[in-house]
Amino acid sequence: MELIDLKAPEPVRGIPPWEDQRWLGEAEDWIDATCARASLTRTGRAQVRGRPYSVVARVPTRDGTVWFKANPPASSFEPALLAALSGWHPDRFTAPIAVDLDRAWSLTRDGGPTLRDEQERTGDTSAWQATLRDYGQLQLDLARHDGDMLALGLADLRPGSVPGQFEKLLDDPVTEQVIDVPDGITREEHQALRALAPRLRAWCAELEDLGIPASLDHADVHPHNIFAATSTPFDWGDAAIAHPFSSLLVALRTAGEDVSPSARSSELATLTENYLTPWLEAGHKRSAVDRSLSLALRIAPLARALTWGRLFPCYLGHPGPAAHAAQVLTAMLKPDPLALAD
Repeated sequence: MELIDLKAPEPVRGIPPWEDQRWLGEAEDWIDATCARASLTRTGRAQVRGRPYSVVARVPTRDGTVWFKANPPASSFEPALLAALSGWHPDRFTAPIAVDLDRAWSLTRDGGPTLRDEQERTGDTSAWQATLRDYGQLQLDLARHDGDMLALGLADLRPGSVPGQFEKLLDDPVTEQVIDVPDGITREEHQALRALAPRLRAWCAELEDLGIPASLDHADVHPHNIFAATSTPFDWGDAAIAHPFSSLLVALRTAGEDVSPSARSSELATLTENYLTPWLEAGHKRSAVDRSLSLALRIAPLARALTWGRLFPCYLGHPGPAAHAAQVLTAMLKPDPLALAD
């Protein structure tokens, strides 16, 4: 393997996978054996990108690029989820070439250019509107599989579970370590988050009563994570079972950053309506959908904060990711979590 892109802090303890020669050798052997079984002839070395939250390698073959990915324990569900999604929706998801569930490894075919690639090539962003509608429909269709996905190991961030997860993160000793330090949060912000707990419980109880079913939340939907050819998200390592509308936090923030302040309100309104259309067509009342969206956006930062704990064991407890998690969590204090600085 050729290590070409490593971005990670110093480990807290132990070593990352890309510094473990035994791990690298086993991964290389698995890629070789998997390609051979799939009749794929390799034409070059695997080029590795290492992060605290994943190892990804580009593997060239005569039939095109394939991708190796290794997940840390907290996102070890991803290979199983990839296989499940391709079984439930073979029209949208290509089955992985192979998965190793014990080691949380997967080998997948290249899905082609991303939606961002196409936007930059053509200057046309209209496909993003259709993509969000397709994504909303996908979540609606997958709601009946929420129990199956929880059984795969996805985090439970359904509204009833959110208050407990929120308080657990606030009580984490690592969170305490990033209070009143550079790049962390202030003592006042931490106290304000603690004071938010009763309101958060009320929001979550109301969300449950509004009747929108929990489903798969990618938690990082934006044009860089969408295959243009199929409008299908990839990179599911941040996913959870949650209120589906939480997905719009990242999607709309990203869209807002891509347009001028004068056009932002209209653009976000159009994208939101496209996303919500499948839910309205399924018979959910407009008032329930609109109120659910407002509440889901208020609790959505928790899912983003928790992803900073999905790291390889050698990085657990590192103050850098803990500071990022705490900063993300403070968005829950804002009446408008989508607010952007102009």
